[in-house]
Amino acid sequence: MDWLENMQTNLWIFPQGMERDGGMGAKGFKWTSQYGSVIASVYGVEGKSISGSRVSVPRGIGAIDQPNISSAIWRTVADQEHQVYFFENTFSPSLVWVKLNQIDFKPGSEVRKLALHGNSDLGVDRTANFKKAEPFKFLAPHEKRFFAI
Repeated sequence: MDWLENMQTNLWIFPQGMERDGGMGAKGFKWTSQYGSVIASVYGVEGKSISGSRVSVPRGIGAIDQPNISSAIWRTVADQEHQVYFFENTFSPSLVWVKLNQIDFKPGSEVRKLALHGNSDLGVDRTANFKKAEPFKFLAPHEKRFFAI
C-alpha cells in the first residue's frame, strides 16, 4: 500500500459465515461471508482481502515528473500453494506471516486481531498471536469518523 503516513495497520481473521455490512446503514449492502479471510486494515476501519499479490514502489523512490508516485508503506503476498499470508511493514526490518491452514475459519469461530500498529518489530510466524476482538467497522461517509491528515 502506498501512503504518505503510517496507516495504523493491523491484521484480522474473519470466519466463514460472518454477517457483514458495508457501514452504510439500513439501505446499505449486507452479506454473509462465504469464505474465511485474513485481511490488513488501515486506520482500523477498512480492509483488503487476501484474494491477490500487490506491486509497490520501493521506499525512497520518486520522480519529479511523476508526483503521484509514493513509496510503499506495506506489502502483502498470499502464497496460495503453501497457504501462507505474508505482511511486510516497510518501516520495519521484520516480515510477519500467517499460516492459513492453521486457522479455524469455520462458521461461529471468533474474529481475531493481530495488533501491528505500535509493534513494528514483530517478525516471524504470528499465526498463534491473534487475539479475540470485535470486528472493525467500515468507514461510511454518513458517519463522523473521518480523520484529518
